[in-house]
Amino acid sequence: MLGLLLLAIAYHNWSTEQANWQTMYLQRLPYHELSWLKRYVDRDSLFRLGLFSNKPLLAAVVLTIGLPMSVMYSPVLQPLFQTTSLSAIDLEICVGLSTIIFWAIAPEKWFTRRQQRE
Repeated sequence: MLGLLLLAIAYHNWSTEQANWQTMYLQRLPYHELSWLKRYVDRDSLFRLGLFSNKPLLAAVVLTIGLPMSVMYSPVLQPLFQTTSLSAIDLEICVGLSTIIFWAIAPEKWFTRRQQRE
């Protein structure tokens, strides 16, 4: 479902001839892929487990976010990957849309934990 939403937004940006549509799509993909973190933190919330409880996973997340950012903002890599720098608003849109699953799952986990206590 989220994949279709990302494609629809990419199509809208492309059809309105926004110069940064490819960069926005490229930036949303890694955040979308981070939704697999839900599998790691199935029972407990990420905040309860602690961000540093799994250092290899933390390194993978940092690289997943850092590498596309470097492609997007590095003047040397921009021509190679045909990207443009995104404004703060465009970056917020990318992060917000791509983390919908992560935030949608939080209440489900809360209710599950609460039911297990009862």
